[in-house]
Amino acid sequence: MAAEVGIGRATCAAWARRRGGGGEGPARLLVVYGRAATASSPPRLDLHAFDAGASAVAADPLVSFVMGQEEDDAPRAIAVHPSGEEFVCATAKGCSADEHLHACVD
Repeated sequence: MAAEVGIGRATCAAWARRRGGGGEGPARLLVVYGRAATASSPPRLDLHAFDAGASAVAADPLVSFVMGQEEDDAPRAIAVHPSGEEFVCATAKGCSADEHLHACVD
């Protein structure tokens, strides 16, 4: 059997709608994927832009967050605050609040 290569499969995902320009600009759609670990990639969260006109998720993430190095660090569920600026990610070890969205996409 060949070794696992590349990123892990998506274990969970959530949509985020962000207002640009300090809350005054046009809305921007984002999707946060939680990914399991593979032999070559730790568990992580990937934040992607979504193009509503093309109905497609961008191929490359805007940013990735490594969740840890163990299997129990893999994301299991994601909840996004209605403002789109924060999210909470649940793992087997507990929950983690992240305020990365506004720093990554403004």
